[in-house]
Amino acid sequence: MLAGTANDPRRDIDGARPHPNASPKPRLCGPFLRFQNITLDTNEWTGSVLVVLRSSDPAKQGLSPSHATTPAAAPVAAAPASLDSAPPKVFPASEGAAPPGGSALTGNLPVWGSALNGSSGGSPGGWTPQPGAPVQLVLISGGGEQQQQPQHRQQAQHVSPFLLDSSNGWDFWRFDLRLPLSSEAQRVHYSVHLAGGAGAGASGAGNGGVAPLAGAAAPGLQQQYPPPQFDQQQPYPPVVHSPGGAAAADGLGSAADGKGVPGAALWGSYTFWLPGIGQPMHSGYYSCSGISADVSPDAPERKDPCYLWKDLLNVHSAFPLHVLIGGGDQVYSDPIWKEAPLKAWTSDKSRKRRLAAPWTAEMAQAAEAFYVNNYLDGFCQKEVAAAMASIPQVMSWDDHDIWDGWGSYPPRLQNCPVFQGLFIVAKRFYLLGLFVVAKRFYLLFQHHTTHAFNQHSGELFGDGEYHFLKMLGPQVALLGIDMRTRRQRKQIIPQDTYPLLSKVMAGLPPSTEHLLVMSGVPLVFPQVPVMETLLEALQSGMSGHRTLRTLVAKGGLSDQFGNPGILDDMVDGWAAKVHKEEKLQFVRLLQEPALRRGIRVSVLSGDAHVCGVGRLYSHPKMDSLSEDPLYMTQVISSAIMNAPPPRAVNHMLHRTNFATNLDERTREKMVRLFKEHHPRFHKLLRKRNWGEAGEAVPPAVGLCDISVIMPPYAPPLSPLDPLYRGIRFSLRCENATNRIGHAEEVYDVTVPRLITDRQKGVPVAEPAAAVTLNTA
Repeated sequence: MLAGTANDPRRDIDGARPHPNASPKPRLCGPFLRFQNITLDTNEWTGSVLVVLRSSDPAKQGLSPSHATTPAAAPVAAAPASLDSAPPKVFPASEGAAPPGGSALTGNLPVWGSALNGSSGGSPGGWTPQPGAPVQLVLISGGGEQQQQPQHRQQAQHVSPFLLDSSNGWDFWRFDLRLPLSSEAQRVHYSVHLAGGAGAGASGAGNGGVAPLAGAAAPGLQQQYPPPQFDQQQPYPPVVHSPGGAAAADGLGSAADGKGVPGAALWGSYTFWLPGIGQPMHSGYYSCSGISADVSPDAPERKDPCYLWKDLLNVHSAFPLHVLIGGGDQVYSDPIWKEAPLKAWTSDKSRKRRLAAPWTAEMAQAAEAFYVNNYLDGFCQKEVAAAMASIPQVMSWDDHDIWDGWGSYPPRLQNCPVFQGLFIVAKRFYLLGLFVVAKRFYLLFQHHTTHAFNQHSGELFGDGEYHFLKMLGPQVALLGIDMRTRRQRKQIIPQDTYPLLSKVMAGLPPSTEHLLVMSGVPLVFPQVPVMETLLEALQSGMSGHRTLRTLVAKGGLSDQFGNPGILDDMVDGWAAKVHKEEKLQFVRLLQEPALRRGIRVSVLSGDAHVCGVGRLYSHPKMDSLSEDPLYMTQVISSAIMNAPPPRAVNHMLHRTNFATNLDERTREKMVRLFKEHHPRFHKLLRKRNWGEAGEAVPPAVGLCDISVIMPPYAPPLSPLDPLYRGIRFSLRCENATNRIGHAEEVYDVTVPRLITDRQKGVPVAEPAAAVTLNTA
């Protein structure tokens, strides 16, 4: 089960498989900072901090399956009556109390966990902050230029956490933050303190992957990650402070000066930034922060996996990011199938036995240990951890956060007990299986919540899904759509979700001018229909002929489940022919805010390991894009860490890329964004990248205009300019063969706000009739 030896310095004391870039885990991992929302009527910023701490309770110091004496594997889920269709309405048993009558089974279900949701047992009262918790947080808002002077400093605020969950010897502590915005951008300092002093003063890898820097001697990240392309005289450098004197110098001192926590030692101090009232946010966007197993050990991406994370920190040090958006594949969980109990399942030559095999306690233990350690190893890489401690995060998942291809497998495999089996108690259906474990830790690490807590807080919405809506300032909204939880091979978004999303978009604040929609897979992308048809025919033949399955497996063309290896990737995206009707339905859904409210809609996507810009627009084409309500820009940013696809694959995508009509009035195409440095037909760039976004506003109005660091652009000064209050997206790309210490190529696209006919007094067209799929 272990990749390393007993003397492997990367080996975690739990005995879990080490991450390629992992360091030994300390007592504390984090902090991980998350952005929740900006409340416009009260001008209040809300968010949370997650700290993952070694449990001090010996009863929770469980060993991984490799070290523990595991009881005999007990079947806990049987195959449902039919595996050929989507499962019925279910109640997620792993995120709350055990199902009725299920108490006798909980001892064999580590997936349900111990002390789940603290001591609440499903009661909201269990989420009360605990002043006596072993970890505490001290918060102080430093304000703007004037408030940086000592006489203007605010008093330190002590924040106590509550226990969200416990797993595999770790406790998940959440701190809720509510901060008032001011008229100018302000920085917020916070420090993490440990009771008893254990682990205090640690540095480097021992500090959860974040190496605190000396605040007085080394003023901020810009000294560790010097941004050569930026002016270092910028007024608001973010600062990560070191323990001791540097922290005290910034108002985050010890208990002796009244600003620390009595009886606790300082673990580390950190800084993040808030926009001013009415100012737009400076945002970052990325996806695919992991490296696939098939990437060569000699690949430049493996030699410096965090190269673009360093570039991101360079930008942040020169021009602070207010939010960092993770568009999917924040971790790569594909190695889960190498864990012993699951590897034994995939190794069974009998497809029939695999589909009927039960989900066992041994599988649950191995899965829980894997996902905990995989997240900790991925999030605690030095540069990643520095970003997550100093830039508020917003994340939505994609398949690799679960495992490769989730949601695009044949129904019999997708709904088998090991994937997500049905468990029936008291005539109610409950889901168990590997997906439920993956979802539990997705909610914990990426949203700082559990299913039960979210039912109390309402931070994520949806019927069995986890969508979110956040305001990135008065004019910009961010809609994160969960395209994985209830996904099936022929359905990306369930039909009952479309009316809900339509209702949410209709309720956007009146000040909204831009809506950014997160789609884990690209909406506008080249189609490869011939390859898709051939692979589907191959899979159909394999399902009825054992000899063909054997030949395909020997040729290395099948995955661990016995399916054609890349078919799940072919049918995973919106461009697949199986999703043609639903894609039109989704596009018409996104056109509603523009046609009804005059809101410009743009799409953020990833997944493809290339970057590019797609466009949807009116057919016939209008003279002015700023007046075209059907004009939508799609920005593909992928991957910040993983390697690009082979050159031949990218070449094939270029050859199948054509402008097409979606319906009688909507046309789509990829944009020639890279023609300055690459051939004109290269509309997808196979380079690692991440994205940056900011609203174009006059300099006197906001400090978050991306153009101030991207010369020679200048913001429009007149409200009559169609680019006034537009959004500029930048793709920052790596040239892996000629690195110079920061993103070597930068490409920009500006999206104008929508100038509506209503503003001109002209009658407007109504939205096209909604498309409803027949899923019978």
